[in-house]
Amino acid sequence: MMPTEPLIAIQAEIAQIKTILLVVSSIGGFAAILVMTRAGFGIYHDVERLMSKQFEQQAGELLHCNKLAELKALALERLQAHPNHEYARWYLARALYLDEDYEGAIREFSELKRICPSWKAEHIDPFMQEIEKRQHMAGLDK
Repeated sequence: MMPTEPLIAIQAEIAQIKTILLVVSSIGGFAAILVMTRAGFGIYHDVERLMSKQFEQQAGELLHCNKLAELKALALERLQAHPNHEYARWYLARALYLDEDYEGAIREFSELKRICPSWKAEHIDPFMQEIEKRQHMAGLDK
């Protein structure tokens, strides 16, 4: 039996509806994947933010108590996981500075300046200037 024109028209409409439903469901599935991925990244960033705050608090306490060896170890551990972590770099530079390892401090302050240029004037330059002064005075003492 040959399909009639109305039947052919209905079959064509059904095919169009199937295509539309397929496209809509694909877009919906893609949107769901995006939402879930974004939520996963949000949780990751929340955990990272919490761990960073915990690091800053612990490092600040070690600096305050002048526990330089522990501070250096903590900062180096954080830098292994996050090489551009500005607070880890900052605390390591401060510990090296207080330990009078000026070459190491210069290296860390320079790296901090590279990854966080906005810290230069307030948090880096005063230490770099003091190191330069101390190195100059040590050269005069010889």
